[in-house]
Formats: sequence, C-alpha cells, structure tokens
Amino acid sequence: MQLFTQAGSTTTNLVGDLQGYGTVWFHPKGIANIIALANMKKKYRITYDSQNGNAFCVHKTDGTSRVFKESPQGLFYFDTSSGAEHVALVTTVEKNKSKFTTRDYARAKLARKTQVLVGRPELEDFVEYLDNNRIPNCPIDRNDAIAAHNILGRDVGSLQGKTTRQQVDHVRSNHPVPLNIPDRYRQVTLCIDNMFVNKVGFFMTISRDIHFITAEAFTNRKASTLTKCLDNVYKAYLQRGFKITKVHADMEFECCRAHIAGNLRATLNTASEDEHVPEIERCIRTVKERTRCIYNQLPFKKMPARMIIEMVNHSVFWLNAFVPEDGISHKLSPRTLIVGTDVDYEKHCQLEFGTYVQTHEEHDNSMLPRTTGAIALRPTGNDQGGYYFLSLSTGRRLNRNHWTALPMPAEVGGRVHTLARHSRSAKGIEFFDRNGIPLAD
Repeated sequence: MQLFTQAGSTTTNLVGDLQGYGTVWFHPKGIANIIALANMKKKYRITYDSQNGNAFCVHKTDGTSRVFKESPQGLFYFDTSSGAEHVALVTTVEKNKSKFTTRDYARAKLARKTQVLVGRPELEDFVEYLDNNRIPNCPIDRNDAIAAHNILGRDVGSLQGKTTRQQVDHVRSNHPVPLNIPDRYRQVTLCIDNMFVNKVGFFMTISRDIHFITAEAFTNRKASTLTKCLDNVYKAYLQRGFKITKVHADMEFECCRAHIAGNLRATLNTASEDEHVPEIERCIRTVKERTRCIYNQLPFKKMPARMIIEMVNHSVFWLNAFVPEDGISHKLSPRTLIVGTDVDYEKHCQLEFGTYVQTHEEHDNSMLPRTTGAIALRPTGNDQGGYYFLSLSTGRRLNRNHWTALPMPAEVGGRVHTLARHSRSAKGIEFFDRNGIPLAD
C-alpha cells in the first residue's frame, strides 16, 4: 500500500489483525495507525457531540466504549499507551471513567442510582428488568447498567449486605527438604545489614548458596533489637535442618558479637570500615528496586508506614519464590527450602499491591456490614491463598482468605492520607517478623 501524508510518501506491505476490529494495514514507524470512520461504523455504533466532550465514542458490544479525542492538530485519536487498562497496575474509578464520554458517564451514574432505588438487584437481574421493561418509563437501558458496573464495580452496599461465609480449602502438608541438601549445606553463612526505605528501618539477611532473603522492620538499631532479629532468622533456618555458623556484616554489628558467639554459637566476621559485604549490598539494591517499582505505580501521594513495610515484604516474598541460577537446588526455591511452601498462581497471583477491595468479615444475622474497605498488600504465603490487607477503617493489617476487588473510588486516596498522618510515630505502627508474628513495641 502506498501512503501519502503531509510529511511525504511511503509504502508498507504489513497487514495485521486488530483485536475486536479485524484486518488492518500497519506501518511500524508511523506515529499513528488510522482506521477509517466509514469502516468502523460498519462494525460498531459511533456517536459524536461537538459540545459534550468533542470526541468520537465507539460503543462496543460488551457495553464499554473507546473514546477518540481531538489532538491539537485536529486529528481524533485513541491513545493505547497511556492509561490503557492493559498497563494500569491499580484500577481506579477515574481511569475507568476516562474510557467513557461525559454523557455515558452521567447515564451510568443514573443507572447505579436506579439500581440502588429498586433494591440493589445483581447486575444480571437488573439488566433483565431493563430489557423486559419491568420499570416503565425508565430512562436508562442495559448498556448504561453495564457501564455502571464497568466504571464503579459491584455496588458496595450489596457486598456489605449480601456476602456469605466461604468454605476454606483443604491445606496440604509442607514440602520436606531433600535429605542430600541438609547433609551438604547444613552449615549456613549469613550476610546481614540494615536497610532504610522512607525512613522505615529493616534488618536484612541473605544466606550464601541458599539465597534465602529475610526482611524484618525495626524501631531502632540497639543491640537488643538486632540480636532479637538475628534470633528470629536463626530459628527459621534451624526448624528446616540448617544451622547458621558464620555471620558476615559491617562494623555496625560489632555490638552483636557476644550474642552471636554465645547464643547462636556462630562466628561473626565484620568488614573493614570502608568495606561492605557484597552479597547483602546487592540484595538490598534488588529489594529497593522492586519496592520502588511498586511505590511509583500507586495512586496515593501519602501512605502509612505499614504500606512501606508490606511493599518490602512483597518484594522479598517473590524474590524467594523463584529458583536462583547459582542456588543449591535447580528445582526448589529458597522459600520452599526454608519455609516449606511454594507458590501457586491461582492462590498467590490474584491481587496487585494497592488494589481496593471489600474484605469479607465474620458476621451474624444482625444489620452490621459483612464487608469492609481495604487495600490489598501481599499474599500471606499460606496454602489457602490468603492475602494481607490494610484496613481503611482501623489502619491495621488484616489477614483474609475472601474478598471482592473493586475499582478504587477517589475518596480512598484521602483515607490513606489520613492513615498516613496518624501512623508516623513508631508507637502507631504494628510490626511483624518475617513469619507474620507480631513483635512487641
């Protein structure tokens, strides 16, 4: 095909399939790929209002829309690179709203209001009412009801009033460590250091050969605090048949020498004043990189320290879940070796960090709500597939197996800001060790 533009002419012989549309010509170096309005209207209904939004709206059969806005140069376009649902980490109402015209969004809000007025039926029943004119003179149709669900998610009132108890899955036993591994690698060399993320301190460790990483939040760097963190790590290895015999650290941990020698019966090797332990330094760099990726994709401007702690634990959880190239096993991950459990997609890959949910709470036949708003943090790692959540009502961490994910309303950001303001002091933070056990203040 020969292409003529104001910048010149070119040719292309590439033809591709655009999902939901069909066969199109494609030029890989073009700033945009053009779809003819004459062809698009043969497949979908298209509306345009020059005063209300000034955009072409392509209405899809599933009730969603694609909005083509006008560029400064006068070309109407749909930007697939910014704000597309395929790259958004956390779904928000604002992002969903941007896919619809102002008129469609107004009709969607009216549909949700009507759904509430008629008793909060589920979407399938509500669409059936509209299709069969069960509500005479109703100004909305099925497309408006579906749009309301796509933008706002399931009605929170329905979740809080209708949620029922869920059956817990059967739990399988832990994976045993192969006999040859403790025999050859029973003695463990541990590398340790302290890390700070947004002024929140973490006691970090990584073992040579096994490459198992731990991160434990602390309130101070006193010798008593550091030795307690060391004891927690020591017990975790010991319960799986491994014994820490050497500890590599910098000069800051010289205060722990007596405890390491007397209680752990291990040897402490400290680096010189201008030197560092390379394994733990590289580990900290990797954990910070992973945490920074999460931090910069969240829609919150401020967040409580608990979320920072869980971001770090989230990064450590997934780093331990995969087999390192130079590890002691080519099949078992560090997590499987030391914790005794592995990961499963259906159980541990359900929610992204920062997703807004309604967690299912214990309830009776009273009028109290059966769900509560929360922010998804990370998998607990148990075999039931539980997740940790940040409660938006108490600011504390929840451990739940059942939830319903929803688009994030704008007011949730303000709620997290409020939690952040009330969680800055160390006394307001609830700390947990690597295994999720609460630590004393």
